[in-house]
Amino acid sequence: MNTVALLSLAIASLFGLLAWLAIWSRWADRGRWAAVSLFILGLPLLAAASLESLSWSRPMWAMWDINGDYRVLGAKMIKDVAIFVYIDTNDEPRSVRLPWDDRQAERLQDLFADPNNGGQAMMHFEWSWDIERPPNFYPLPQPPAMPDKLGEPEAPHLEL
Repeated sequence: MNTVALLSLAIASLFGLLAWLAIWSRWADRGRWAAVSLFILGLPLLAAASLESLSWSRPMWAMWDINGDYRVLGAKMIKDVAIFVYIDTNDEPRSVRLPWDDRQAERLQDLFADPNNGGQAMMHFEWSWDIERPPNFYPLPQPPAMPDKLGEPEAPHLEL
């Protein structure tokens, strides 16, 4: 069990104690229902806060705030386990855990090996309920070519 799960279990236990006390208290029914509702609504918020506050790699299903094109700064590929990518979200870098896919890993490795990319790649991702749809990796956009030189400027000269 990892730290996130232990933290979530501890806070969920505290929420459970709150609900148990509210149910067996001598308050009016409204107080009991409010405590139970707080407990039920607090669990998903607890899981989201745990994923956000700790620096663990977020799984693909938890990337609800990442949509669009992002620069991949680095990656670690563990065969048959996961592809861990470190992306630049323009606010702060994020670590994301993608499910293992041989084609994706090979594509990402080829992009990193290309000297034109400087060891980086781009990732396009749009969140959806289909968690099996992987993000798309592609090369960095190339800067526009420099214009040709217009020729040597002639130095002014004076003829006598």
